[in-house]
Amino acid sequence: MHVEEKEAKLAGTSTEPVSEPLTPLAHSESEPLSQEEADEIFLNAVSEIPTQPLPKLTTREEIQALLFLSILVLSFIVGSFIALITYPTVTIDLVPISKHVSLTTQLTLPVRTIAPVTLTKTATAPTTGKGHQDATRAGGTLSFYNGLFTQQTIPIGTIFTGKDGVEVTTDESVTIPAANPPQFAETTVTAHTLNSGAAGNIQAGDINITVSNGVLVKNTSAFHGGRDARDFQAVSQSDLDNLTTKLQQQLTQALPHQFLLRSGEALQTTNCLFKATPNHQPGAEAREVTVNASKTCEGIAYSQDELERSATPAFTTTRPGTNYLLEGDIQINVTSVSPFTVSLRGLWVYHLSQDYEQFLAQQIAGDTPEQARSYLLQTGFITQATVTQNLPKDPDHIHFLVLVGW
Repeated sequence: MHVEEKEAKLAGTSTEPVSEPLTPLAHSESEPLSQEEADEIFLNAVSEIPTQPLPKLTTREEIQALLFLSILVLSFIVGSFIALITYPTVTIDLVPISKHVSLTTQLTLPVRTIAPVTLTKTATAPTTGKGHQDATRAGGTLSFYNGLFTQQTIPIGTIFTGKDGVEVTTDESVTIPAANPPQFAETTVTAHTLNSGAAGNIQAGDINITVSNGVLVKNTSAFHGGRDARDFQAVSQSDLDNLTTKLQQQLTQALPHQFLLRSGEALQTTNCLFKATPNHQPGAEAREVTVNASKTCEGIAYSQDELERSATPAFTTTRPGTNYLLEGDIQINVTSVSPFTVSLRGLWVYHLSQDYEQFLAQQIAGDTPEQARSYLLQTGFITQATVTQNLPKDPDHIHFLVLVGW
């Protein structure tokens, strides 16, 4: 009974090493085992126990060798990285050849005519002109009354002095017929003041003098036109030109917005009429001047997308060579709508490919700045090269910075 339970437990534990019972050596129960026999029995029993191989232990020399190898690899990596970041890299500024091209051509483009539109504007500005007025003499008439029975003659240039001291002289000689009592004979002649100025504008009756003991001289009306010399602010031609130019620009900018366009359409004005009218002429005395202006234009509408699609292939025909690329957009200016004519402008720039840059770096590696600059300019594709230092012998450490539009 105890033997069966023990066998069952051993059968259920399959993971543990199983040792067979030692086989007793044949000996006499009365004789004790010798030391050699006991050792042999122990060794036989141990040799029958299942065992697993122990891992191989690393010796100190192998550990030191492995550590040394690791240090060498790490030192190589670090040294390569330091050399990479500390090795001088030279950057050269290059300006490739470029060509500005202009083209005027006709395009086939559908258009739409829009009814004329008129826009008016007014502008006022202070005058900047300077005017000068010379002093002028006053003028008027003198009446002669003859009460004598004989005719009387008054020579030209006869001077008469008025009550306020203003001297007046006749412009012509005059002959006054004889009187026919009870009527006086009367004759009138023109006269002017001797001195210039506003003081010569005498009132009527200022001259009332009897001459020749029977001839009366009198100014029956006031003298006028006498002015003093003076400077004054006046309208200059530049005042009118500046206002006119300003109004024309404003009308030109504002007028296109008065037309009704469809989505995607652009406008070109045509058959325009501009008119400007000032309220003062050049030289006129005034502190400010006003100009009224109007502009009338017809409108021609066209598709902006169609224009760009038509203009691009037309301008592409001006490409100087296969390695030239268009820098920026094409500038399109519509110059006429009948026929539809445009002016195209653009910039073609020679393209330096990556392969060509590598080739250039190989050619100038190790050169001085003068040698490198000379070679680069002799290629014919570069107009300016800036080299600031001697170049490394490794082409990979030569970089190019391409500048466009200089």
